[in-house]
Amino acid sequence: MRWCIALMTLISAFLFCFLTISIFLFPFTIPASVVNAFSSFDMSAIIAILLVCYSVLLSLYLAGVYTVKYVMAVFCGAGLVIVSCIMVSDLLRGLSAGSLTGFLVVLIFGVITFITNVLWYVAAFRSAPGEKE
Repeated sequence: MRWCIALMTLISAFLFCFLTISIFLFPFTIPASVVNAFSSFDMSAIIAILLVCYSVLLSLYLAGVYTVKYVMAVFCGAGLVIVSCIMVSDLLRGLSAGSLTGFLVVLIFGVITFITNVLWYVAAFRSAPGEKE
């Protein structure tokens, strides 16, 4: 079960990073001043912070500090809220612009990230076979 949580955490981390990259790369989702700013400091800093947070919590969990699972759950919940806000705002921007084409990649990564975070909760808090609740 520990490795299942680790795998789901890594998948969630990479999907959240891909979502961040897609937000920075597609011109309709952010202001024109940072469009195509793939090598910008802002995007690199956001991804670095995401990866550091994920890796510190995951390494603590793998080291045997199992109570950090609850801290990871709080961050996962915050991620669900963030991804939901991103998807709703992009959907509204796309509908007001009259076309969702420019927003599709961000929406697809958002949906996949949301599903992955929900599955993380299932993996983290399900009962092991033969375990009583």
